[in-house]
Amino acid sequence: MPAYTPTQVGAYLRVPVGTIRAWTSGVEYPGSPSRRPFRPIVKPDDAQGRLLSFKNLVELHVLAALRRQHRIKLDSVRRAIEYLAPLSKRPLADLDLLADKSSVLVDRYGQLVSASESGQSVMREVMKDYLARVDRAPSGQPGRFFPFVLRPELPLAEQPRFIEINPKRAFGRPCVAGVAVPTAEIAERFVAGDAMSDIAEDFQISLALVEEAIRFEQRTIAA
Repeated sequence: MPAYTPTQVGAYLRVPVGTIRAWTSGVEYPGSPSRRPFRPIVKPDDAQGRLLSFKNLVELHVLAALRRQHRIKLDSVRRAIEYLAPLSKRPLADLDLLADKSSVLVDRYGQLVSASESGQSVMREVMKDYLARVDRAPSGQPGRFFPFVLRPELPLAEQPRFIEINPKRAFGRPCVAGVAVPTAEIAERFVAGDAMSDIAEDFQISLALVEEAIRFEQRTIAA
């Protein structure tokens, strides 16, 4: 069920909320008749377009990786989505996509092809650091997402997976990984004056996890 606002998703993914809204709702330019509207890339699961689902969250995470990490042009992403439509209506969430320097790739029958270039065979650069943040069910559907909290001293491959977003836990709110303790509840107690050691004891989690939850929520608020 759609449960996240664009502001929340932007904070979880470290993407400006204006970008999230453009990717999901598009942009009109009424004052510039010669400028074409920007078409949305990810379709919100909320019929009103106001809230985003867990699957939308995963789609936007992958889209952000394609744009940030590999500088893939949005036109190439759109062409890839169209090419992959026979395989999935939601390829950004359902398929483990790869990338090279200019296009989106997919593994077809053991051979890598460019989804952006209608099936042309190409070399690849794996988006493993971003794809590793999504745990999939045996069906292939995304089951859990581990947002980056990002410690500058660590490379992406070594960033911890202490925080998870799981639609089956705490109504999809960010939680400490492995336990249904929402990060917001930990942060609220810390702001209210509780010592981190007391919070850790009450929730029966490590002090490191308490610190990570607080760091995550502080980053979310700052965004």
